Amino acid sequence: MPIAAIGGLRVKAGLRRPEFFFHSLRSLLQARRAEGVIAAKVFPAENMFFSLSVWDSAASMKRFAMSGAHRRAMAASARVAVVFPFHIFDCATVPTPQEALQLWQARQRERES
Repeated sequence: MPIAAIGGLRVKAGLRRPEFFFHSLRSLLQARRAEGVIAAKVFPAENMFFSLSVWDSAASMKRFAMSGAHRRAMAASARVAVVFPFHIFDCATVPTPQEALQLWQARQRERES
């Protein structure tokens, strides 16, 4: 069964936006070409930016996360943004951004209670 991952961040300051967009675009392009990817997108919501990706396996997702542009983006993330947790869930179909966002919000509420 495919797995989806959704995570969010808030860019720290306007001066960090160019660096954020640089890393986001390169990571998104890498994800869309990665082995095992089913879908990958970045979208804005609630004054934040979210990434949503769907993978054929946890191993494919991990290989992507630990390599290339995404790895460099993670190294820069503390300087560029406030990063919120990623949540991973099984999915039978590719969720819409709204469906994934609702799940992310529910999981965040669970973490905070």
